[in-house]
Amino acid sequence: MLGRYLTEIKNFEKASKHLNDALKIFVGLKERLNVGKVYYYMGKRASAICNKSIYQKHLNKSLKIFESLGAKGWQEKVKKTLKESSKK
Repeated sequence: MLGRYLTEIKNFEKASKHLNDALKIFVGLKERLNVGKVYYYMGKRASAICNKSIYQKHLNKSLKIFESLGAKGWQEKVKKTLKESSKK
C-alpha cells in the first residue's frame, strides 16, 4: 500500500491522500479485510503525527473489522499496537 510506504518515509500529506483513496476503493469493492488494513495504517499515520484520538479511532475501527472476519493475526497486531501506545 502506497499510503503505508509514504507514512514510513514521513510524507504524511501524500500518505493521507493515498490512504483515503485506498479506503474508498476497498469499501466500494466490499473488501473488508483490506478496509481493516487501511484503517490500521491510517491509525499508524495518525500516531506518527501525534494525533492520539484519531489514532485510537482508526485502530479501534480496524480491530472491529478484523474481529468480525476472524482475522486473528491482524487482531493481535492491532491489540499489540494499542497496548504499546498506552505505555507512552
